[in-house]
Amino acid sequence: TNQYMCSYATCVEFNTFFLVAMRLPSVKGSMFGKLLEAGFWVTCVLFRLVAHPWLVYHSSISAPHVYPLHRALVVFFMISLCIFNLYYVYLRVRKDAEQGAKKAH
Repeated sequence: TNQYMCSYATCVEFNTFFLVAMRLPSVKGSMFGKLLEAGFWVTCVLFRLVAHPWLVYHSSISAPHVYPLHRALVVFFMISLCIFNLYYVYLRVRKDAEQGAKKAH
């Protein structure tokens, strides 16, 4: 069970790929850049805001029996990761809103 949980937790790296790729100067503002931005937001919601909270639930309630300390550590760090993800998304939305306000002026 730990193998698939680890693979689900690391799927967020697809989101990181889109984030880095859309920052490249050669794609900023292009149609390809817009496609990368769409991929960024889809993977952001799917992995950061859906998969990681599901992993917290799965780790704490429905996972097969594991050592209590191991389960507590996994749940603690997954909750920490979920909090970080919410803060990360908040910062990203705020940054996009500020950039949109600058373009409006």
